[in-house]
Amino acid sequence: MSTMLHKVAAAIAAADLSDAPDDPTFDFYALTEEVADIYYDIARAAIEAMMEPRDEMIQAGVSEDQTDEVYRDVRSVYTAMIRAALKEQA
Repeated sequence: MSTMLHKVAAAIAAADLSDAPDDPTFDFYALTEEVADIYYDIARAAIEAMMEPRDEMIQAGVSEDQTDEVYRDVRSVYTAMIRAALKEQA
């Protein structure tokens, strides 16, 4: 099973190391553990940077006729999802 942290790390590594970032032959698992750990650290920092959603992001999940409570719920759910992604083990 691929965790979100792993998926982000692999995408960053592919963009950094491959001539074609969407190259299906790029093998993250072929990297040394030391190099992979660097990409996990970068991925964790990128995910952490997304911890607090911007208002535009929340608005995308809330219709105009919904209450402030729904707005707060969307923010809470989003933040909980990011926290869960960071708790996953790569």
